[in-house]
Amino acid sequence: MTPAKLARIRHLQTPDPEKRRRADCVIETGTTRTETAARSAVVTVHGYRVELEAIEARLAECPGVREAACHVQGNGSHQTLVAFVVPDNCVAPSFADLKESLLKTLPSYMVPSRFATIASLPTTVGGKLNRSLLPVLDTDERSQSVVRVSPRTEIEARLERGFGEVLNSPVPISIHDDFFNDLAGDSLSAAELISLLRGEPSTAQITVRDLYESRTIAELAKRADLDAIETTIEEHTTERAGSPLLTTGIQIAWLLGGLIIGSSLAYLLAFDLLPVMIRKLDLVPLLLLSPFLTFATLLLYTPLAVMLSVLVKKVLIGRYRPLRAPVWGSFYVRNWMVQQTVRIIPWALVEGTEFQVMALRALGARIGRRVHIHRGVNLLFPGQLF
Repeated sequence: MTPAKLARIRHLQTPDPEKRRRADCVIETGTTRTETAARSAVVTVHGYRVELEAIEARLAECPGVREAACHVQGNGSHQTLVAFVVPDNCVAPSFADLKESLLKTLPSYMVPSRFATIASLPTTVGGKLNRSLLPVLDTDERSQSVVRVSPRTEIEARLERGFGEVLNSPVPISIHDDFFNDLAGDSLSAAELISLLRGEPSTAQITVRDLYESRTIAELAKRADLDAIETTIEEHTTERAGSPLLTTGIQIAWLLGGLIIGSSLAYLLAFDLLPVMIRKLDLVPLLLLSPFLTFATLLLYTPLAVMLSVLVKKVLIGRYRPLRAPVWGSFYVRNWMVQQTVRIIPWALVEGTEFQVMALRALGARIGRRVHIHRGVNLLFPGQLF
């Protein structure tokens, strides 16, 4: 705005009451038209766009709340959305009831993680809310309304220490606290927690997906117990080391069998099916239709290759579990057969599509919803696919 256009700036002088309530200033440009600059109450918390006034409006509708103000504390991954409420009739409302009421009308990322009561909201000279003067919550306000349950097992104690270290919690965490809703965790802190838990053998099997599905220490410990039991059973299974000569002979027989089957199919296609098609369609029309026939063949071949790979895996392996298997042993040979069978799937054709995710799920891969595997991931690299 140039000095010639800016004649005067007046504070809160506009004929519209709604604009006067929301405006920071009124700018007169020398004509009868006035422009208002609305105050900004939109913040970004953990990658989400949050409108603080929308939260405050919902809080003001809750019973026992006269006024409310929201604020963001901390920086980076330690950002916390807090809410201050002015109680009605000097009776503090239940923070658990406030959170439950907000979850019914707002998404979870817009629900404050901490609540506190305040006698009155700080305001500016013009009577507007001054968020910068809101107090900083140094203690966990959840302790006023939530009963804490201490860890009962060794795994729950380890998870509780991990939660506290990643989330920088000043007080002990209850085993029933939700990692995201109650403790203000996000995707970054979830990844940090899983990396930290992988340092312990008893919690090394916990994944990010487990954390999203089991958000409390109590539920997450159950998954860790199941994984630890499965791992213990598998690690104590004894398997004799195989003979390199016998293993090599089995692998050669497997490759020869695949070569015989593949060459037989190629012979039938080249010397039986192709001459019949040439006699039926003639050579020139067949050449013109060859791209469409190739595409139709790939459409038929791809699901058949996936089905064959799934069948071979189910028969030879079943379900993959953590274990220690000797080289040249039975599991080594069976896993090699599965890996060779999976190679017949045209991964380059379905790369970056939803069909790739469907094929991986059919093979037993644990892939969450709305997950996209981009191009460049070499699924045939040893240890990458399974």
